[in-house]
Amino acid sequence: MKEKKRKGRHPMQDILVKDTKVCFRLDVQELAELDRIVGNSGAKNRSEYIKAVVFSRAIRVSIVEEKRGEDWKTLNNLYSQYRKFGNNYNQVVKVLHTTFEEKKALALLYKLENLTIEFVNINKKIMGIISKIKER
Repeated sequence: MKEKKRKGRHPMQDILVKDTKVCFRLDVQELAELDRIVGNSGAKNRSEYIKAVVFSRAIRVSIVEEKRGEDWKTLNNLYSQYRKFGNNYNQVVKVLHTTFEEKKALALLYKLENLTIEFVNINKKIMGIISKIKER
């Protein structure tokens, strides 16, 4: 007689099975505080953070001041504009070389060069903000 083949998922090794669950209750303020701490610690989720605390593993905690948060938002906005400008710049240069004659392309490239100088000034502002953030 033929043996029936087992269908479905292969059984996991005993080492990989986590069959015990530990639960506890928090009020709204405690949960908000836990979420804030977990977010600052860099843990992937609450479980990872709580295991690290209980078993005395290293935990990374970073405190972000409001002023620094504003600086980071400004810096991120400038960086995204910087990237967009660089992308558009490359597209414009490519179009100039492929569609216009040499004289016309050189005239337009001259105007583009002036805009590039402004672009460099924006880059200097970004570097200034970065240095301010590092000083704090």
